[in-house]
Amino acid sequence: DASGDPVAIATGDDGEVLTSTGAGSPPAFEAVAGGGIILQAVSASTTGSTTTTATAYTTTDLTVSITPASSSNKVLVLVSLGAHIAATGTLAYPQFSLRRDTNTELAYKKISIRADGSTNLQSGHVTVFTYIDSPSTTSSMPYRVDMKNDSSYGGTIYVNGGAKSTIVLLEIAG
Repeated sequence: DASGDPVAIATGDDGEVLTSTGAGSPPAFEAVAGGGIILQAVSASTTGSTTTTATAYTTTDLTVSITPASSSNKVLVLVSLGAHIAATGTLAYPQFSLRRDTNTELAYKKISIRADGSTNLQSGHVTVFTYIDSPSTTSSMPYRVDMKNDSSYGGTIYVNGGAKSTIVLLEIAG
């Protein structure tokens, strides 16, 4: 109570939590808030290799779809992408794009690789994406990673090349 003396309270029901009802009044049991709950998780992994020298985006085999239960829900996208870059010049600019549906770019990462005094450049990288999306639909929605060589210096980009890449989608109640 307000004087600091203990007060007996009723027991709650399954799924309820003890909450404050304000200063000077006893706490009460209430329903758990609805937002932020993970409703489903889908994932895809690959160790297959996708290769490109193109300066236009090429689709990798890292793709997965999710069907949200409500159009107000969010999708948390987590990507870990293994990449190997081999360049014939002293510079390489591999670029990776996280995309939803056919062409909606959600995020991209561009890596700058420079070899001092060498014309035979090789480098391995792990690229990570973390993105919260609001697809506003209850239709099946594909997510994927595309890549390109954003450079006129030449070079080949390999996604995976023996490494494992993963994409995880978590639907979060809105």
